[in-house]
Amino acid sequence: MGPHEAALLNAPVGYLWAVRGLVDMGVPRGDATGTWFQPTNQALKSSAYWNATVAWFQIWPGTLHTATNVRVKVSAITMYVLSKSTGQWVKICTGSPTWSKNQPPGTGPANVRTEPDGTLSFKLDAGSNPIHGGLAQYAITGSDVAAAFAQVTSELILDNPNGIDDLANAQLLVQVGVDYYPSTTSKISDFAPMNYAPASGSGRFGITRSTPRKHYFASIDPPGNTNSNPQSVFQQNGGVVAIPRAQFEANMPPT
Repeated sequence: MGPHEAALLNAPVGYLWAVRGLVDMGVPRGDATGTWFQPTNQALKSSAYWNATVAWFQIWPGTLHTATNVRVKVSAITMYVLSKSTGQWVKICTGSPTWSKNQPPGTGPANVRTEPDGTLSFKLDAGSNPIHGGLAQYAITGSDVAAAFAQVTSELILDNPNGIDDLANAQLLVQVGVDYYPSTTSKISDFAPMNYAPASGSGRFGITRSTPRKHYFASIDPPGNTNSNPQSVFQQNGGVVAIPRAQFEANMPPT
């Protein structure tokens, strides 16, 4: 939940997510979305709970990235939710990415390749555009969600094993996060004119290495509250979107 490990190349200015991990919605209900989320369908801003989720990742170049013969393997995207009723972490999903795309929209499909071990790897395009991907939508019982946890494994590899080894010149960062949707049939177009789903939150960007590394997100409230949406109606009415750090440390996901 701390600052990113390196500055992101061409990151937008003025957005907290571009500099550190954060808790956004935190809990899956419409009135926990921030003031920026203004869909035409105002029922999406109500107190009704949302009942679907997506675990996702991003690959973003750092400002010092100069390598060209590199790819990032992404595997084992895993998500848990903490049940209010039982106090137990429940695994929602785990697996390899099922979708990916370059960002921003319109910059084309991601360059994805299946490696000999069955995992997927990704390579930045010529414009060094970030890559966004993840798993499919999974059902949850929104009213029973106290917190979310997600992780993903990254590994830096050569694009062409017979080419120049410039791994030392790579500065590619990976982030994992969680989105919420009203249902498993919800589409981005349902949020129009917004063109992306509200996030539960996102972990900090960590630099990929030539050995496997895990990246994490958890909707916890660490010292120096990182929540970006204190103005949400849910919070104005006393709603809590992140569990205390001590509670998380006393009851961590089984991973």
